[in-house]
Amino acid sequence: MQSYGGVIGYVRVSSLSQVENGSGLEIQKKKISEYCREKGYLLERFYEEKGVSGSIKERPALLRLLKDCESGKIKRVVVFRQDRLARELTVSLWIETQFRKYDVAVSSVLDPELDMNDPLQLAFKRLIDVFAEMEKMLIVSRLRDGRVEKAENGYKAVGAIAIGYKKGKDGLIVNPEEAEWIKKIFRQAAKGKTYTDIAAMLNKNGIVTRRNKAFSIETVKYILRNSLYHGESTYGSIKGRGEHEPIISKRLFMRVQRRMNSPAKESCIV
Repeated sequence: MQSYGGVIGYVRVSSLSQVENGSGLEIQKKKISEYCREKGYLLERFYEEKGVSGSIKERPALLRLLKDCESGKIKRVVVFRQDRLARELTVSLWIETQFRKYDVAVSSVLDPELDMNDPLQLAFKRLIDVFAEMEKMLIVSRLRDGRVEKAENGYKAVGAIAIGYKKGKDGLIVNPEEAEWIKKIFRQAAKGKTYTDIAAMLNKNGIVTRRNKAFSIETVKYILRNSLYHGESTYGSIKGRGEHEPIISKRLFMRVQRRMNSPAKESCIV
């Protein structure tokens, strides 16, 4: 069988969990390698996109691939599925235009091989792109509906776990050591301590944020505005009583909010 060079593989997974367990990337690589052997393509290397969205500007491997196509050494790009390049129709058309400009062919392991110079096959390719975009919209909609349902039932819908809590079997549970510092933050604010004073207290005691950084004024403000701590669950405009244990009373929370929102007390809290 004749072999053809200038072939590279492009693989992408959009979630960090897929990156961590390796399943998404490794399966794609395996299938692409098998496909290239069957076709007689000399697969030179892979361009890997790990845990990124479909946005062009957030995909360094794709941008590097397109840049490398300018050299003329890349003749064919092989993907596991066409939607690994893009699910959105407009993005897919832009990428397709770039490859055509540099005379680079695109092959997909799962999708049929199409001749983009044939009007009927080109139209079929457009249909594939439309359905890929629709599939993404359905996935996003299902995720959003799931988060709304969780919020309506009193569970944390999305986002990082707030300081003072940790993940339990059925939701958030109190982290006793961190919770004591949350109580101190609210008590200090209620007494009129400034954001700067509170941040300094935390940093002096070696308390760090979830990102392992020192506390800033903005971080303190965020904590003091977070209704999660008095037992509320929120997602967008949806608010309700959470299933988690509150760390502070609603009375203390509201007292701090009044102090933060009062012009007369502004100089005390900032």
